[in-house]
Amino acid sequence: MKWIVALAVLLSGCAIPESAKQTLVFGHGGMGADNEWPMDSEHSIDQCLALGADGVELDVHMTPDSVLVAYHDEDLSTRTSCSGRVNAKRWEELASCSYGEVEFTKNGETFLGITRLVSLDPILVGTPGSATARFTLACKLFAVGEWDAYLNAYVTALDSLVQRHHLQGRVNVECMDAGFLVRVKNAVPGAAVFYYAIDAEAGIALAHEHGFAGITIDHKLITAEQVKTARTSGLKVALFGTGGDWSHRQALALGAEMIQTDDVAGLLHLLGR
Repeated sequence: MKWIVALAVLLSGCAIPESAKQTLVFGHGGMGADNEWPMDSEHSIDQCLALGADGVELDVHMTPDSVLVAYHDEDLSTRTSCSGRVNAKRWEELASCSYGEVEFTKNGETFLGITRLVSLDPILVGTPGSATARFTLACKLFAVGEWDAYLNAYVTALDSLVQRHHLQGRVNVECMDAGFLVRVKNAVPGAAVFYYAIDAEAGIALAHEHGFAGITIDHKLITAEQVKTARTSGLKVALFGTGGDWSHRQALALGAEMIQTDDVAGLLHLLGR
């Protein structure tokens, strides 16, 4: 009986506020890290939006020929049939990289198919719901050659992507490199810039200093009071690190605008959507 009371107390401490209904739900790499579909793959992104998520967080690398590629890790060998870094290979060398055989459903039928590495263009064109969905682009910076030229090329590629797919007002660009984010802020109209923070107070201060739109941070590294401080001062807060009912309740209780989740269906259900 005591454990039931204790559980009730714990749950009440993470009660979902009424304002949480306005929280934007983003799938982490699509359906999340532990889903049957590989993160950042077309099938994972498609399923995430089909469930009714507001948007998708994508990990983004840039090739030497300025193609933006959706991929999570630093090296291709950890998840695909290829090896090396995305930034060290032209797109024509990457187009055949495969995550392997994956089961998926289309028009009510189940198929086994090869899931390949994908660039952002087909995602933004071919995925149902992508024309109105929101996207968070988590930029991974691994340069080949001169750093300044690399950053300038990356920003130019982002601007071209935003313009080409009419993403103005529905794309966030996040990164741990403040200098890169300043370039994005100044050169990519319509993109909201989020500083990826590991310390809430320092992140909020840095975002203010540079006029960024907000911060992205693990929900365990920020308090409700800090979220309130950020929001009161005009910053938005995006949280990540959630993947179940308890962590979802903890994150929702903090009062942030966005949550990047590894359990899209669970968070949508909790919000009654």
